Amino acid sequence: MGPGNRRTDNSSKRRITIALALSAFFLLTAGTSTASAARGLLTGFADFSYQSADPAIRSSLFDRTLESGAGLVRLNVPWSGVARVSPPDPANPGSVAYDFSVVDPAVRDARARGLTVMLNVSGAPSWAEGSDRPASATPGTWKPSPTSLAAFMRAVTARYSGGFDPDGPGVTPPLPAIQAIQVWNEPNLPDHLAPQYQGPTPFMPDYYRRMLNDSYSAVKAVNPSMLVVTGGTGPYGGPSLQGPRSRPVAFDRLLLCVRQVRKTGKSKKGKKGKKRKNRARFIRAAGCDAPTNFDVLAHHPINTSGPPTQHAFNKDDASSAELGRIALVLRGAEHAGTVSGGRHPIWATEMWWDSNPPNSAGSPLARQARWIEQALYLAWHGGASAVINLLVRDARADSSGQLDGSGSGIYLSNGQAKPSATAYRFPFVATRHNRKTLGVWGRTPAAGRLAIQRRARHRWVTVRTLRVRSGTVFALRLGLRGRQLLRAHVAGVQSLVWKQK
Repeated sequence: MGPGNRRTDNSSKRRITIALALSAFFLLTAGTSTASAARGLLTGFADFSYQSADPAIRSSLFDRTLESGAGLVRLNVPWSGVARVSPPDPANPGSVAYDFSVVDPAVRDARARGLTVMLNVSGAPSWAEGSDRPASATPGTWKPSPTSLAAFMRAVTARYSGGFDPDGPGVTPPLPAIQAIQVWNEPNLPDHLAPQYQGPTPFMPDYYRRMLNDSYSAVKAVNPSMLVVTGGTGPYGGPSLQGPRSRPVAFDRLLLCVRQVRKTGKSKKGKKGKKRKNRARFIRAAGCDAPTNFDVLAHHPINTSGPPTQHAFNKDDASSAELGRIALVLRGAEHAGTVSGGRHPIWATEMWWDSNPPNSAGSPLARQARWIEQALYLAWHGGASAVINLLVRDARADSSGQLDGSGSGIYLSNGQAKPSATAYRFPFVATRHNRKTLGVWGRTPAAGRLAIQRRARHRWVTVRTLRVRSGTVFALRLGLRGRQLLRAHVAGVQSLVWKQK
């Protein structure tokens, strides 16, 4: 077998390994069948108090996570906190220089409940940053060493692949296996990675590709079935106090080594005889160090300018209504062959909507619930197969009166459920396609016969039923005109009422 054939064979094996890992992951965690929709949706949470030193707080939050129907949790691995000094053996999961005490208990608690765990590794220790860090740069962000990060990723992967026992036999059981590792947080923002630009020239997409590729190789060398997730890009670019932020769609084009061009030729006619605009296509960018290696592409479809349907003002930004922009670039890169082989899932690894209470700038509780379920639908519609909400329970009131995500939980800080707890467990959304047709979408919290109902005068009338499994995503069209009040219920659980204008 010649060298060219050997490369093809190894690439095929890697694609098969990743495909099997992804298939096993979703079968294990999502439990979704798609009775009436093409794709399922895995939900999850990120919460800073998951890693509280108080076992009772951790237990309460993980239990609430299960009650919400979520299957995925995002936990933080603060590189600078784990490795305060440069270790002599950086790839060793049990190095005496490492302190994983803020990570181990949360991983054990989450896995004991059957939750899937994704670890987010971010924040470089000072010894792993570039030597020319200016005083204006946030500590932990300045040109983190890709080589040092890769060595740390080897240690993290080995520690949480199952079988590693930090205190030796006979005391506590080995640490359980996690399923995914995310390489950094919001790599397009200077308060997480800097510098984003060198003069007018984008710098960080190329640099982050080195970080991502080196980390990917390190993780796969230890555990080929571990999913490597890109850092979730922040939704907006533009000026900031820390310096210019890269716009996420432009950042992804550079990261994935593609540029967008317009198709030539005449517009084609659709089924109804109307002309359709030629869609953009993507080609390999010149001088780019492709391919980019990862298993899952992540983005943060946060919206701070209005309701979930409010579009970002810049075409290279991507808030809750524009995840499709991110998907378009990814699919273009797959077609151009500038990313690791196969089709890549898209995960929305952070979204949030503050409520009032506790945040004076947040939305009333009912509106927060409506926006959460609508954002879940838009993420799914835009191509996401997993969505993570920031916070299970409100962290604190924001004394500045500004949106900061602290009131984004589905429970108040005292543990009282908000309407959004129902919305997250049983999202149900309607959208009008035309005067005669409504689309309804949702995700079921239980198995059974799902009934979709409309309010007719003074009673609820069932307009459609279907048999579903727990976690099923359903998407149906109903012949309903005018304003409607709609709801769904299954196995004694009822969604919130959706008011469709």
